[in-house]
This record gives sequence, C-alpha cells and structure tokens, in this order.
Amino acid sequence: MRRGLDDTSACGSACPLTESPAAEFRRNCGRGKAGFTLLELLVVVAILAGVVAAIGACLSAGIRAWEAAESCGAIEGELAVALDVLERDVANAVKFYDTPFQGSERAMAIPSTGVFSAGGGELQPSRPGTVKYWFDPQKRLLYRRAWRYPLSEPEGDQDAEALFAGASDVSFSYCGTAPGGQWFGQWIDPTNLPAAVRVTIRLGEGLGSLTWTMRAPTGGIRANTGG
Repeated sequence: MRRGLDDTSACGSACPLTESPAAEFRRNCGRGKAGFTLLELLVVVAILAGVVAAIGACLSAGIRAWEAAESCGAIEGELAVALDVLERDVANAVKFYDTPFQGSERAMAIPSTGVFSAGGGELQPSRPGTVKYWFDPQKRLLYRRAWRYPLSEPEGDQDAEALFAGASDVSFSYCGTAPGGQWFGQWIDPTNLPAAVRVTIRLGEGLGSLTWTMRAPTGGIRANTGG
C-alpha cells in the first residue's frame, strides 16, 4: 500500500503539468487581440492625409472655376453694352469740316449727327456734335464724352462716362477708303471718314482679347449746321 502511493508521488513529480483547455483558450485569444504597430498607424495617417488633400484640391479648383465663370459673365455683359454704344456712334459719323474725324491708337473723336449719352438719351439731335473715346491705362478705363456743336470739349474727365472698366489695353485702328482697305494706327485725313473702325480690347490675364470692326457710313453725310 505504501509502495503504490510512493509510485504515484514519484510519477506526479516527474511528469510535466498538463495545461487545462480553458487556460489554453484564454492564451490563444489574448494573442489574437494584439494592437496595431506604430508603422501601421503611420501608414493609415499618411493615406488619410492624401485623401483629404485631394478632396481639398478638387473643391478649391471648383470654387475658382465658379468665380471665374461669374466674373467672365459680368465682363461680357458690360462689354456688350460698351460695343453697342461705340458701334452706334461710328454709324452716326458725319463729314463735318469744322469738326474732322480724329483717330489715334488710344483715342478717337467722331463728328456725329446725333450726340447722345451712353444711356441713349438724345442731347440735341437737330445739330451735330462730337463723341470722343479714350483709354486710361492707369485707371484701366475706357472713357466716352459727348458735346454739341459749336461747344468745345470740356476740360478734365469729371463729366466723362466710364464706358468699360477692367481692360488691360484698348487700341483703335482705321481702315482707309482706298482700294485694298489698308489699316492705320492713326487717321490724319481731315476731310474724309475712315471706311471702318476696329477696336481691340485686351481683357487681362487668362481672359483673352476681343476685336470688333464697325463700318462708318459709306461716303459720309455732309452736316447741315444751320439753326
């Protein structure tokens, strides 16, 4: 009896202890729940930063495109009004020896049968007058001024109409009446009108330029200055 007990004690001390199934399960589950490494976190942060940057760039480009479209639309509307007034003045040009047509690259004075304001109101349609255009590169403004015959041009630009704003440059050129239609940067013929007037308006960076050609009355009209 004692020997059997001794054998059992000996075996128990010599054999390794066997881990219970519950302890092994807990140990395996603990290994499976290990956290992210620092490298993995850095990779995720870098990916998220790239996605946010791409979204921000797309939104910024969309906002800039929207603002540019709005600005371009406003400029087109103002330019259409300015060209309509200018074309009407050229169409009303008249041969008037006391007030010759004068043209340079940056300014133009037109003897006209009906001097009107840019809003369309006739000042005195029964008598001719002069309509002058000039571009101020410092203010980036295209000015218009009208006065009746026999008055002289007012001094200064207080009463001038700012017809178009925002152009980086405005230039005029004039087509001669000789066959071939040569264009000139100045008009120096005091007795004749040019066959046509061309205006080139440069709108600033990224907006391009526009060239508009207007025909003067064929042969012109002799003005009657009688009361």
